Amino acid sequence: MREIVSRIVVYGFLVAVTAAVPVVEASDLTERERVVLMLSEYENLPPSPAWHALGSDIVSTLIEIYDDPSELGFRRVRALTVLGYFPADSRAVDVLANAAASPVTHGSSRRAAIATLATVDPVRATGLLRGVLAENDPLLREAAVNALAQCATAEARQLLADHEDPEGFVTRAVERALGAGPRTP
Repeated sequence: MREIVSRIVVYGFLVAVTAAVPVVEASDLTERERVVLMLSEYENLPPSPAWHALGSDIVSTLIEIYDDPSELGFRRVRALTVLGYFPADSRAVDVLANAAASPVTHGSSRRAAIATLATVDPVRATGLLRGVLAENDPLLREAAVNALAQCATAEARQLLADHEDPEGFVTRAVERALGAGPRTP
């Protein structure tokens, strides 16, 4: 009985606290606040049409969020992914290419940029990923291999076929990308 009373008290407290929280109307939010909320959605990002519905300057807002070092890292990574919904905007593609190529970009941001660039501009991604395959970070090399498989250009397939991985970090990724069984030396 005591446990039931405790639960009722806790539930009552939660209801009272929830009722005291003011509700913010979407129309009261700035564009950046709306974008931050959308980038913060649990589990999945809203689909491309929801982002396009925000208007033409959304790319600038996404770039601003990505460039803001005080912004939470997961939002910055998600901003790069959403930039991929705007392949016709050269600013979006340039930010993706710069983030994918820059060794000072945080690893998770680079991996997101690599994956997104491969879907947005496969030719540009293929040229850029040649250098990433030679880097020391095995997670970046694996991201490059997966992105090259996504590019599906003749040059990308050749890069995958020629890729040497003496440590064996990305061999399985190469095999998956090429759709082949284990490679023999």
